[in-house]
Amino acid sequence: LMIGMEFVDPEGETRTARRVAEAAGTPLPAAPELAAAVQRECLRRGLIVGLGGRHSSVVRLLPPLTITDEQAVAVQERLADAVRAAARCDVGGAAAPFTP
Repeated sequence: LMIGMEFVDPEGETRTARRVAEAAGTPLPAAPELAAAVQRECLRRGLIVGLGGRHSSVVRLLPPLTITDEQAVAVQERLADAVRAAARCDVGGAAAPFTP
């Protein structure tokens, strides 16, 4: 079992251009710095995640197949906290402009 979250640069394109890109199937620019920041924040919370994808912009979770509901909730809470913390940080020279 593997779960991945891809991080993209929301400032990479204007809102109108983003809609056009989504309609055309063009992906937004990868945000490997943001993914790395999420990974660091996860480690600070005792959650080990990996990075992958073409630009290392995918945060990978590899839980065991025997994970309990309580463990899954704990992972979700730690991951959500890590994403919020990374979003507040200055990533790649500009403040991360999104809220999870």
